[in-house]
Amino acid sequence: MVIAGPGSGKTTVITNRIRYLIFERKIPPEQLLVITFTAAAAEEMRSRYLKLCDLTGTKVTFGTFHSVFLQFLIRYSGFSKFRLASAEESVSILRSVFQKHHPDRNYTSDFFEHLLGSISKFKNGLGTPDPFLRDIVLEYDRLLHGRQLMDFDDMLTCCLQMLRSDPSVLESLRSEYRFLMVDEFQDINPVQFECVRLLAAPSDNLFVVGDDDQSIYAFRGSDPGIMLSFRKYYPKARFLELLYNYRSSETIVQSASRVIRHNKKRYAKEFRPMNQGGVPVSVRSFYDMEEEANVIAAEIAHLPDEVKSVGILYRKHRDALAVRKVVGTKLKDGSICRKEISFLSFHSSKGLEFDVVYMINVQEQEPRHGEAPAAFYEEERRLFYVAMTRARRILHISYTNYHYNKRHKKCRFLKETGAEGLFALIFGRGARD
Repeated sequence: MVIAGPGSGKTTVITNRIRYLIFERKIPPEQLLVITFTAAAAEEMRSRYLKLCDLTGTKVTFGTFHSVFLQFLIRYSGFSKFRLASAEESVSILRSVFQKHHPDRNYTSDFFEHLLGSISKFKNGLGTPDPFLRDIVLEYDRLLHGRQLMDFDDMLTCCLQMLRSDPSVLESLRSEYRFLMVDEFQDINPVQFECVRLLAAPSDNLFVVGDDDQSIYAFRGSDPGIMLSFRKYYPKARFLELLYNYRSSETIVQSASRVIRHNKKRYAKEFRPMNQGGVPVSVRSFYDMEEEANVIAAEIAHLPDEVKSVGILYRKHRDALAVRKVVGTKLKDGSICRKEISFLSFHSSKGLEFDVVYMINVQEQEPRHGEAPAAFYEEERRLFYVAMTRARRILHISYTNYHYNKRHKKCRFLKETGAEGLFALIFGRGARD
């Protein structure tokens, strides 16, 4: 296991290990299976490996859990007529289920994203079965499968069932893929991990890379406890740490470290910045989202030319509506130019980096009914940490005191940054608050 923090070069480690196995240890490339969680990450690893070795192609298999498992199912279980549903297709089908039963109600994208997470847990046997959710899942699956689509969870559970029930299939795959590597291991869920364990046994040529502090997909069933318990599953495993952050400034690394060390369920570690100094992280308050939007848009318009990328990150989509509108207007009238501006949720920003990051409208979140508060706030802190560590040079965190005339509760993580009171480029009422 390699514990690799933000900006520590984990992709470099994986690609160099592949090169070492093939060119130094003479392992046939077709025996290597490299799995991660997004198609973009899989393609990035593949292209980085080809560039490293000056190759135009390779027989190494790079893929996501879902693309790899789907190929297994097509090859051995007759799923050739099915294809993987996109996230948009899953939401569309789920929306049609709700419109049928509640035609007079509107639901936000955040609602359906959370519901898909609940469905994922339900299908993977996690959480307490809910009669209402069971009915939703039955109708959702009927519509999904009627279009010859499978969602991610169907793929995982069907693949696990196949590996458990058919020894000949399992033995064939073990012989084909003798070396397994898993990227972003902190995001693995129990079904995925059981599949990996079955495939890797009995030789256990397993190499995993991850950072337990960046486990942010509990709503999809991922479990950082798997990474934290790795030694229990593999007592003879070697543990390595990549402790140098090559991405962010010293001020950003120190502030992010102050936040994440408040979590109790984690590997104790301290990441070290390679980039010394830097602009202090700022935590700023604004009266409302309109004021926040105007200030941020004005700042972006005056950023120096050497700042090429700006990330505007938010917890929920509705938190960015005001900023998106004002920045969009300035982009159209030419006030903002020569900048790549990305609007992303905290979750969607994972794996990316920007010269300047604005974490906007940061408010205290509350656990939903039935959620354990301790686990909830540790997950929220990890999500906050992921967003902070997307920044290379400058990080601004802001919150609004009022939202639609309702007083907001201040996020507990703001104090942990050690940056409260460090106000930079503040305008208007926000400075007084």
